[in-house]
Parts: sequence; structure tokens; C-alpha cells
Amino acid sequence: MIFPKSKAFNPQFDAVECFCFDGNGKLILLQKRKDHKIYPGRWGIPAGRVELDENPFDAIAREIREETGNNVPRDMLKLAFETNHKHIIKRGGGESVLCFRLYTFISEMRLRKVVLDKKEHEAYGTIKPQHLSSLRRELIPDTLAIYNSLKILRKV
Repeated sequence: MIFPKSKAFNPQFDAVECFCFDGNGKLILLQKRKDHKIYPGRWGIPAGRVELDENPFDAIAREIREETGNNVPRDMLKLAFETNHKHIIKRGGGESVLCFRLYTFISEMRLRKVVLDKKEHEAYGTIKPQHLSSLRRELIPDTLAIYNSLKILRKV
């Protein structure tokens, strides 16, 4: 669930994500491993937590490198917006709540080859952006809503 900016929202951590495209303009999606502790088997875009010594730009460059094997220069990463999120994670008969601030980026560099981090992802694929809604139930929460917001803001 996406929340508006508010002083009352108290995130547990900051996270980053990036919409990356291949040379044909298709969106690159990564599938979490089925045994991953958060969103097992779900499809998403390169993403992760911002480490204590990082700013969001450094964090997303690291995540893209770790998750796809691509080095995207900082000047090719455009911050689209910052949003607040609350996700409820169900596992093992219980649930936990994640509250985080998310920085969403767009890579202006087209990725050529994806080399997966097999500890986190089991597959990758590409999809025409206009078909993303067909994966609604298989996507990490809020991915589609954020992409639709980007289309309105930037004509992705």
C-alpha cells in the first residue's frame, strides 16, 4: 500500500528500485526465488535496501549491478519520485509489517545482458511495458501502481 508523504509516517528503512529496459524497450523483470523470505516467486524490478553508508543513487547502482550484472553510471539513473509504503508479509502462519520509504528510479541506459544473482532470483524476463498489467497477481506489491504513475508523469 502506498501512503502519501506525511510527517506521521515512520519508515523502518529506505529502499530503492529501478525500472530498467533492454535494447528493444522491454521492461526487465526479475523473479524472486521460491524460497526467498520476502515475496517468494514474485516478479519485480531491481530493488533493495539502502545501506547505512549509502545514498539512494549509490544503493540503486549497487542493486542493479548485484541483481543484473550491469554497471549503470549515476548520470544514467533518474530519480522519478519518493513514496511511503506499508507491506504486510505473510509467512509461517504469521505476518509482519514492513514500513519503508521507496526511491523509484528509471535507468536511461538500456541493459544488454542480464546475469542473475542466483541467491536472490531464479529467473528473469522481459515484457512490453503495456503488458505489465497482465502480471498483476504475480508482481511484487505496488510495482504496477508505481509504473502507472510513471507513465502519467514521464510518458515512459
